[in-house]
Amino acid sequence: GLKAAESQSVKVEGVASLAFDVRDLQDPIEVGGQASYDIVVTNEGTQAAANVRVVVQAPAGMRTVEARGQTQHQMGHDRVEFAPIPSLEPGVKARFAVRMVGEQPGDQRVTVSVESDELTQPIRREESTRVFGDE
Repeated sequence: GLKAAESQSVKVEGVASLAFDVRDLQDPIEVGGQASYDIVVTNEGTQAAANVRVVVQAPAGMRTVEARGQTQHQMGHDRVEFAPIPSLEPGVKARFAVRMVGEQPGDQRVTVSVESDELTQPIRREESTRVFGDE
């Protein structure tokens, strides 16, 4: 009638896994025309991502004119930095939008980067917009 019992705790930690899409809504545009960029960041992981930051960099041939998103932002003519999202829960999406004016003809590439406390390096993507003039 002897019994032996043992219990042990197992701590299972999740992992944050960020992914994002960026797309332009107008392409091509004329010099002086505007292009809007939609950015959707998703936490595909099982743990909240901390301090998720989005930065949008305009190429030399474009100028930023408007930005909006789930957090406040600082905007210069060639760069938009959104304030960090303190916690992006698993399965949740964060949406941002940036509008730019084409100032020079050519293949203009907007760069978007996403960072968080869990990432050792930012995730970067480019979105190409063709700007045409009197050619």
